[in-house]
Amino acid sequence: MDTETQETSIIKFRWKHIMLPAAILVISIILAAVFYGRLPETVGWTFQSDGSPDRWANRGTLVFCIIGLQVFFLLAAWGISRGITTIYNRYADSDSGPANPAVTINVMGNMLVVPQVIIFFAMIDIFSYNSYQTHFLPLWLNALIVLLAGGIILGIFFLRAGLQVWRVNKE
Repeated sequence: MDTETQETSIIKFRWKHIMLPAAILVISIILAAVFYGRLPETVGWTFQSDGSPDRWANRGTLVFCIIGLQVFFLLAAWGISRGITTIYNRYADSDSGPANPAVTINVMGNMLVVPQVIIFFAMIDIFSYNSYQTHFLPLWLNALIVLLAGGIILGIFFLRAGLQVWRVNKE
């Protein structure tokens, strides 16, 4: 009986633990491929307050750096999810309490989508300006939208987890 209980408490790494960072990476690669031919050889990548370019870079270098950052965050999400599942499987008791550890690992792995989305919006703005001389929304507004949405989603997650623990302790 004890062996059955321990086997059911093992959590395996699943792609859904890093689904959002992987999706942002794929979308970023597709957009980079679409816009690469439309970009001039030298691309403005930082902008002054009036919207004019401040710093310039080679388009290949810029695209490589943006996609490299997206890959870095995906690998970090994978490492976090993989590491936490390993630690949980090694050290957690068969009765881990009222909280569902798989949901927690899922949130932890997908949390790195927040900086990825900010980088994604910066990439769209850079591509938009250099291809069509128009800016997407200001980067500060994009960051604010992403951070507020992320905060609301995390708030809902923590509220649900807290209510779940409260209900179990109440019984």
